[in-house]
Amino acid sequence: MMGMLSVLSAASAQSPTPPEPRQPLLPRAPANASWSVAFKYSREEKTSGTNTQPRPLGELPRTVVITKVNTVYREQIELATGKKVERWDFGGTVFNSDTEGTVFLDAPPTEDTPSPDYYDRRSSDFPELSWISKATYRGVGNFQGKQAFHFETERDGRKLSAYISLDSQMPLWFSDGMAFRTYTFNPPPAGPLVPPPDFVSAYNRHKQAMEAAKVGHSPP
Repeated sequence: MMGMLSVLSAASAQSPTPPEPRQPLLPRAPANASWSVAFKYSREEKTSGTNTQPRPLGELPRTVVITKVNTVYREQIELATGKKVERWDFGGTVFNSDTEGTVFLDAPPTEDTPSPDYYDRRSSDFPELSWISKATYRGVGNFQGKQAFHFETERDGRKLSAYISLDSQMPLWFSDGMAFRTYTFNPPPAGPLVPPPDFVSAYNRHKQAMEAAKVGHSPP
């Protein structure tokens, strides 16, 4: 009996209880933070054993560098074509630039004008991972040779899978079945974000228009 207890004790010592993720499962990034997201796509993979060539990606993002200072976010986006665009989120008021350098307001979607690509970061720094929850937690898995918390579910016929760090619970990797994102965290910015002049002008015009609309709708 004593020998059996010794064996069980040794086995228990060699197999520690796996860690459990803390709440919130996906916390906010620090007030000053920066991270990069590298994209790969299933459509660019050549099918094994066939002559089918990968389809061109067009203007899908290849890398995105997000820099956060409080409620302002800058996204520096390099497209698969090699061209670069930017996205600025001023506390939920979002502006994009196109490949020609034109800056425009990214208006929130409505029932009449849905926009599946629209998102802002007022409730989460990683809105693409809003599906992560206790119900989608699948335990501790292996990501690039290290332990990580694994989440998985299905949506619209596609499998969503993600790994987040055991220590920080920041995202490491995410797949929606079509795009594969790998996250890398950079040193935080040393000072405030300074938008390019075109973004400043667009933001000021929008702010003036909103103020004028409030005046126009005020009661007599």
